[in-house]
Amino acid sequence: MTSNLFSDGAKVELAKMLERREQRVLTYYNYWQKEPTATIISLKLNIPGPIKNNTQIKACFERLLKPFWAAIEAKELTYKVVFSELELLTGPEIIIAGGDLALTWKELALSIETRKTSSRLLDVDVLTKQKTLTRKDLNLPPRRCYLCDAEAKVCARSRRHSIEEMQAWIDNALRKDGLI
Repeated sequence: MTSNLFSDGAKVELAKMLERREQRVLTYYNYWQKEPTATIISLKLNIPGPIKNNTQIKACFERLLKPFWAAIEAKELTYKVVFSELELLTGPEIIIAGGDLALTWKELALSIETRKTSSRLLDVDVLTKQKTLTRKDLNLPPRRCYLCDAEAKVCARSRRHSIEEMQAWIDNALRKDGLI
């Protein structure tokens, strides 16, 4: 049984995705003008296909982030919301600034991204003004493909899997974890 997770909602053109990426980077740099040592944490979803947002996708994003907010509270980390928009055509997105504890934030991000099968949908980027932290910074392998366990970037660039296959995986993962 499949949901309407990818049938409802406006389709996004690549140009809009690229424009949003530029706006996001500008948000980072504008914040670093005020707080040059801040760690920026950007929270998004890895959603293949032209539909990036609708009521169900937004609700899944919020549910997937609950453990993130709980972990921040448990670790008593302080942060400031820099940008929050759940209704973006390009997908729900939150950007926070969290002091100068970049490695702590990256470890937290990875623990959330790997918590459940469906948590792999989360894209939590941790950046400083000098660099974007990667899994390699924590001696971990790159993000894996949803379907074949190859490096995700390799599969994405080569379009190894169809959008329909990836969406079916996402639908199943969200169902398995009780998020839809």
